[in-house]
Amino acid sequence: MGDADGGGQPILHLHPRPFFIYIHTNDTHEPFAASEPFGSKWGSSYRNRYEGEVTYVDHYFGEILKSLDKLRLKGRTLVVATSDHGSEFQEHGFLEKKVNLYEELVQVPLILRLPGVLPARKKVRGLCETMDIAPTILDVCGLPVHEQMDGRSLLGRIRGRRTAKTAAVVAHTLHEKVFFYEHFMIRTERYKYLRCRPFYRDPRQLRSRWGGDVERRFERLASVAARRGRFYEELYDLKLDPAETTNLRTRKPALAGKLRRQLSATVRALTKK
Repeated sequence: MGDADGGGQPILHLHPRPFFIYIHTNDTHEPFAASEPFGSKWGSSYRNRYEGEVTYVDHYFGEILKSLDKLRLKGRTLVVATSDHGSEFQEHGFLEKKVNLYEELVQVPLILRLPGVLPARKKVRGLCETMDIAPTILDVCGLPVHEQMDGRSLLGRIRGRRTAKTAAVVAHTLHEKVFFYEHFMIRTERYKYLRCRPFYRDPRQLRSRWGGDVERRFERLASVAARRGRFYEELYDLKLDPAETTNLRTRKPALAGKLRRQLSATVRALTKK
């Protein structure tokens, strides 16, 4: 941006040098208090106020895209929009952001735009992970992808080339305060295996320190998960049960064992680097 002209409008100076901008917003986190007209646009319920925050962020993200157009940078600027996690609205009993690893929390948007380089409005099917984003950005920009990076570029899939599909993805969340447990997930196109390990042998010990919500969480976990030593295990068929309501762990022990071993091998491989 440069000086203002006689009419008070800024004069735009285009800089040929590459630039990188990272924008991280917390507006879709509690407390939901988006400015008007967004705050009350959809209603006053908890979910409505969240939707107002999303609309607020979406509006100002649109303003950023408009600015790229005004600066005549749209055609040579890669835009990537994504999120680190979703939100749950009591689908599994709680209002949380990243305490569980059910689909409402681990499915996030990933949108890339670069006119003339990436196909417009194309939906790419299949699995990917957030660690694939950085290699994809490097690949799109014509920069080398370091061999030690864990993720893989998605550019080939985006352009429709036949590349090896991602067979499974993993996720992890660690809670060293309040809930005191570690949660792992591995999912294929159809099945998802979840493994939770409380740090306390009897999580009810936390009741006196943190209140009843901690106990309620583990009571729910014990009611839906199959116990294996100190681990709670869940297995869901996402094709027949996308809402993850029926745990198949005891009905399909061989499949659960296969995914458990695959998860452990993936975690070992990632932690060795």
